[in-house]
Amino acid sequence: MIEFGEKLKQVREEKGMTQQTLADQLYVTRQAVSRWECGARYPDLLTTKKIAAILEVSIDELVSGEELKRDVEREQILRTPVSGTVQTMLYAIAFCGYLILGIYILVSLFPGMEESREGRMVTLAVAPGYWGSAVVFCLGLLFSLRGIMTPKRTGILMSVSYFLMLYPYFVSYLFSWNKSSLGLGTLMVCLTECVGMVLIYSFFADGRKMSVCWIYLVSGIDLLRIALECLMLPSALKPMINGYTISVQLMLVVRLVHFMGRIGLALLLICQAYVLDKKRRESQI
Repeated sequence: MIEFGEKLKQVREEKGMTQQTLADQLYVTRQAVSRWECGARYPDLLTTKKIAAILEVSIDELVSGEELKRDVEREQILRTPVSGTVQTMLYAIAFCGYLILGIYILVSLFPGMEESREGRMVTLAVAPGYWGSAVVFCLGLLFSLRGIMTPKRTGILMSVSYFLMLYPYFVSYLFSWNKSSLGLGTLMVCLTECVGMVLIYSFFADGRKMSVCWIYLVSGIDLLRIALECLMLPSALKPMINGYTISVQLMLVVRLVHFMGRIGLALLLICQAYVLDKKRRESQI
């Protein structure tokens, strides 16, 4: 079977077109065309369609079905300038949200910043989950900035982030073991997060043939839970408000940034799943 690079070179030469001429029409460098032909790099699906149109051949003549599928799985999911910028911004917000949470954990160690000893113990216990999430979303931010946020990287980072979100709930469940209603509710959240983690990894990183509706469902449940937490926040803070202390002010800021990051990630997950599902369907045509 002739590889894409060899086929591209063969068709280009048959059309009497130089690498520079093809590059000019695609608005890329000649070096980019050269790397495609020698197999060092591959164009994305949109560029491949443009190449086929310029050379007046079908995509099937340039790329086999298997090659097209491989290209979809190794190229960045969101490639347009606008979508790439939005993706980067959302990863940045999520990173800042968990970074602020981690800093709040450290601040709570200072005398007078935490009134309840049990509250301090819970706060310190959930710290690894928050700092771990900050590291994960920092990697996501770097990958997005470099333009290498492939489906596999997306699946790994998103599933790991769901795993780390389990940690605070698990700790809360342990501390509320004797409170059956709270404990059961937290356990249900943990089970939901576990299922979401498996589905996200399977869809993005594993490339399994599964409906994108499962990802929509996971994101929808996450958004619903965030909405409920936002509604419950005032009542949760009400007993703590005594003269509106610095501790309460910090908690409000931390919670707001955290919620913004989680909402952004849920919406980003929906967008990434939609675009990837569309690309995979197109590659099978």
